[in-house]
Amino acid sequence: MTLTRVEVDGIPALFAERTDGVYSGGILFRVGWADENLAVRGLTHLVQHLVLHDLVGDVHRHSEVTATYTHVHTRGGSPEQVARMLNGLCEALRDPPVGRLEVTKEALRAEERGPDGAGRVAALLRYGAHDHGLAAFPEVGLPEIGPGLVQVWVGEAFTTGNAMLWFTGDRMPENLQLTLPEGSRQPVPAASKPRANTPAWSVVDGSDLVHVTAVVPPSPAAAIFADVLNGALHHDLRERDAVSYSAGATYTVRDPASAVIAVTADCLPEQRGAVIGGVVDTLARLRWGAVSADELTEITSAAATAVDEQSEDVDTIVPRAVSSLLGLTFPEPHRLAAEYRAVTAADVQRVAEAFHRSAIAQVPEVGLGWAGWHAAHLGSGEVVDGVALTGRDGHHERLVVGDRGVSVTTADAVSTVLYDDVAVLESFADGGRHLVGTDGVQVHLEPTLWEVDDAALARVDGAVDLARVVRHPARNPDDLPLPPEPVDEEDGESAGSRSRWRRLTGR
Repeated sequence: MTLTRVEVDGIPALFAERTDGVYSGGILFRVGWADENLAVRGLTHLVQHLVLHDLVGDVHRHSEVTATYTHVHTRGGSPEQVARMLNGLCEALRDPPVGRLEVTKEALRAEERGPDGAGRVAALLRYGAHDHGLAAFPEVGLPEIGPGLVQVWVGEAFTTGNAMLWFTGDRMPENLQLTLPEGSRQPVPAASKPRANTPAWSVVDGSDLVHVTAVVPPSPAAAIFADVLNGALHHDLRERDAVSYSAGATYTVRDPASAVIAVTADCLPEQRGAVIGGVVDTLARLRWGAVSADELTEITSAAATAVDEQSEDVDTIVPRAVSSLLGLTFPEPHRLAAEYRAVTAADVQRVAEAFHRSAIAQVPEVGLGWAGWHAAHLGSGEVVDGVALTGRDGHHERLVVGDRGVSVTTADAVSTVLYDDVAVLESFADGGRHLVGTDGVQVHLEPTLWEVDDAALARVDGAVDLARVVRHPARNPDDLPLPPEPVDEEDGESAGSRSRWRRLTGR
C-alpha cells in the first residue's frame, strides 16, 4: 500500500492505493458548529442539508457536522461515481439552492431532538454559551438565517483553502471538477476557559447518567490512561459491583493543545448513589497510582498491537485527513506503537491528576462535596439596577429589568444577563423574552410569571444587538410556563436546585 499526497483544483488530497476492489472518497471542510455563535446555531448543519438535497447518483453518501469540521464521504461504487458525487456537491456550494431554505429549516426542526443529555451541563459550565459550549443548546438560530447569511458562510468556510480530500482505491478518480470559492484555512476555534472551579459537580434532576469530562494535553499517556480508566470502570461498576450496565471512558483529540476524556455510567434510580460513589472511587484509585505492572503491560501492548495491525495507509487515511485539516500531527503507526509501549505507571498517574484538576461532573443526585469537589454555581453575583416586576399568583422570584441588563433573584441565587453580553435573545410574539448570556446564564421574561408591560419589553428589545435576536411566533398557550406550586419548608432546598437548573437550561 502507498500513500500519495496530491492536489485537485487547489484542494490538498490524500490517496491510498488498495487492490480489494473497494473504492471510497470524501471531502472535509474546517468548519463546524463550534465556529457559530448561539444566534446562528444550526447554520453549518443547514448548509450541509441544502447542498446535499439535490445530489443524485447511484452511490450512497454519508455526511456529518462535528464541532470543528464537516465531512461528506462515500464508500463503495466506482471512481466515476465518487467523482460525480463530489462534483455535484461543489456545484451546489458554488450556487447554494437558497430557494429551498425554508423547507430545509422545517426538516431540521422536525429532526431536532435537542442536545444529548450526556455532558450538556458540563459543556455549559466549562465553556459558557459559545464555541464548544454550544453543545448544550439546540439549533435555536435557524429562524433568523436568511439567504444572505448562507452565502456568506459558504463563501467564508466552504472554500478551496479550507478543504481536504481523501480517496482509497485502485486509482485516483478522473474528471473531478471541484472549483470552490477562494479562501484560507480557518483556525480551529479556541475553547473558553472553564467557568466552574474544577473539579466541579452539578446535579441534573431526572437523569440516570453520571457524566464526567476533563480536558488534558494530548499524548500517548493520556490515551493509555483513558484505556486504563475504561477498563477500571467496567470492572468496578459492572463486573464487581453490578450497579451500572454501561460504564466506560473515551479519548478524543480536539486540537493541538487539548484532548477530551469523557466518562459515562448509567444507573437505575435506586443505584444512583452507588454509581456516583463508584465513579469517584475509581478515579481516586488511579490518582493514587493503583495500576499494576501486569495490568499496564496488558493495556499498552493491546493498544500497540491494534496500531501495528492497521493497514498503514488505508485504515488511517480519514484520521490522517482530519488531522491535516485541524493542524494536528498524525503519528506514524510504528512510532505510536512504540510510544504506547513506553508509557509507565507514573505517566498514567500524572494524567489521572490532570484529569482530576480539570474534571466537571453532572450527576443525578447528591453531590460531590464529600469528595472534595466544588459545587458549580449556575448563576451570577450581580443584580442590575432597574424596575422590579411583580410576580403573578404567588410567584416569589424577583425579576429586575434595567438599563444594563436583567436579573432574576431568589432567596439563594442570582441570575443576571447583561445586554452587552447577550449570546442570544429569543423573542416570542406572545411577549416572552429568553436571554442567554455568553457565560451560559439564562433569564426568561414570561408574561405568565410576571407583570411584564410594554415598557419592560421595549427596554430589552432596544438594548440587545439585532444580530443576537431570534424571533419566534406565539407559542401554544398550553406550552407557556406557570407559576410554581407552593412548596413545604423541608422541600425548599430541592425546589431551589430545580429553579437554578431551569434558569441554566431553559427546561
